[in-house]
Amino acid sequence: MTRWKANSSVLKRLLRLAHSLVRVMHRWGRTQQNTIDTKSCDAPAPLSETHLQVIDSFRQGDVVTIDGLPVMGPHAVWFRRTTHGAVLLTQTCDAVRPEKPTVALAPIVRLEGSTAGEARDGKLLRYIHVRSADPEAFADLSVIATIDKALFAALPRTAGIDQTDDDAVREFGRAVGRRFGRFPFQMKWCRGYGRWKS
Repeated sequence: MTRWKANSSVLKRLLRLAHSLVRVMHRWGRTQQNTIDTKSCDAPAPLSETHLQVIDSFRQGDVVTIDGLPVMGPHAVWFRRTTHGAVLLTQTCDAVRPEKPTVALAPIVRLEGSTAGEARDGKLLRYIHVRSADPEAFADLSVIATIDKALFAALPRTAGIDQTDDDAVREFGRAVGRRFGRFPFQMKWCRGYGRWKS
């Protein structure tokens, strides 16, 4: 068998395998659509006049009482329990705009000891200190959920940050921004830095 024929044979096998894989994925996708436990809707319900008045008071860092935050799983939506509430991550300028229908929330967790100290000092990007809620209260950014503003407006809400303290407001906003705006170092640099640091 010549080299060309051998390559051609391998290519044909790979194409058959790819077609089989596409068919399996297509079938799997169709069955998954039927098993996802969600209500399909293209757009949120319009906001009422009452909602619009409440929305005007939204502030980044507000803490709400809510049972859980939705997380999309492979077969269903599950809920992350929010025993200590959830905090508003959306910037105030976007939260108060009626044309933006949703806000982002993160669950609040309580941290103690050295973990709390490192999180307070900004060394752990996963956690943001929510000062006014509790000295040990931190937003856990490992779970961020999008919530309809009408639902958010109906939840019991308190200030997680003292809005009269400009430094605290800026610090919270910067901490949220750092989670998404940090420079993505390549893993080889991170490993090298870890060896150098120790």
